[in-house]
Amino acid sequence: MAHDYDHIRTLISANRLDEASEILAADPADDSPVALYLQGRIEWRLGNRARAISCYEAAVAADPGSEA
Repeated sequence: MAHDYDHIRTLISANRLDEASEILAADPADDSPVALYLQGRIEWRLGNRARAISCYEAAVAADPGSEA
């Protein structure tokens, strides 16, 4: 299942974090750098700084050259 990452970004920007998180959670096998980065953004906004950093680190580890 491919995610519409632009839609998820829009939801995050609108502070609709639960909805954005639900979309990402719908495909737990999606461990792409972009999905990990977006989950990190959600976690950061929720105040879960350690979890956000873990997501960001996983995104970089998955693809160091990714724009995520």
